[in-house]
Amino acid sequence: MKNINITLSEDVARWLWIKAAEDNKTVSEWVSELLEEARRRQHDYRIAMQLLLTRAPDRIDWPSERRSTREESSDHPGRKLA
Repeated sequence: MKNINITLSEDVARWLWIKAAEDNKTVSEWVSELLEEARRRQHDYRIAMQLLLTRAPDRIDWPSERRSTREESSDHPGRKLA
């Protein structure tokens, strides 16, 4: 374990003490778990992003109904076509 010092405002420190006490933990344990969870989420996000970016593009399956024409999809309200 490594000891570190952090500086917090009085309001944040008070909130932190209360949250740790509600979970029956020390401030150190509570903050450590919070940071471990943040690190795990970041790691999981990176793994998911790598998997997504290494996948081959999928074919888009359009609904069986008629597709819009180019003119229909470009016809925005308030836009006048010449």
